[in-house]
Amino acid sequence: MLNKVTLIGNLGQDPDVRTSPNGTKIVRISLATTRRWTDR
Repeated sequence: MLNKVTLIGNLGQDPDVRTSPNGTKIVRISLATTRRWTDR
């Protein structure tokens, strides 16, 4: 199963790329946006 997400905004800092013990790549980002979203 694959989930696809599109994020639009400005990076707050450089992405932090790490590798888990089993070899999977993990990326942590900080994203700034100006749009507001509320679940109604």
